[in-house]
Amino acid sequence: MAPIMKYITGFFVIFFLISSSTLKAQVQVCKEPMHKMVVENKYIRLLDVVVNPGDTTKFHVHSTPSLYIYYNNSNITTQVKGAKWAKEQTVEGKVLFRFFSPDSLVHRVANPDSIPLHMNDIELLSTFKKENEAPLKPLPFPLLFCDRKQIRRESHAFFRDVWRNHRCQACGQVHFCRHAWLPGSL
Repeated sequence: MAPIMKYITGFFVIFFLISSSTLKAQVQVCKEPMHKMVVENKYIRLLDVVVNPGDTTKFHVHSTPSLYIYYNNSNITTQVKGAKWAKEQTVEGKVLFRFFSPDSLVHRVANPDSIPLHMNDIELLSTFKKENEAPLKPLPFPLLFCDRKQIRRESHAFFRDVWRNHRCQACGQVHFCRHAWLPGSL
């Protein structure tokens, strides 16, 4: 009976060591070494992420609603815990939002490219509500937004699209752009 107990005890010791090292290997994203905290307050946590060529992040946990901003085009590979590696391409200027509720994401990122991956992870910690704040005042002009790039027209029940050359009230330059005007303001 004693040799069997040694094997069973040994099995549980090895199982415990493996499982505890796996748990230690995944950290909250703000504790992962390649995610540098830039700003943190009660509303947001801004993490600047740089993964140099040939580097791999530790397994880390994303569990807070987050906004991601990519600053360059880079080929990366990601591995969700328990899954195979997947190739991805980041796109400069791309912005993504992930809610991470009710689930979280445990993954790691590797950079096999020749340039660093650079991005920001902005975690939304709580909603902003300023006490005793007056309602927002309308803008002194009817322009709601201005795109300097020509984009596809879309109709909307509340806004009218107008395309034309003009001096833009938003940026002060003359260009052809799309404007959304409130009905009755033209």
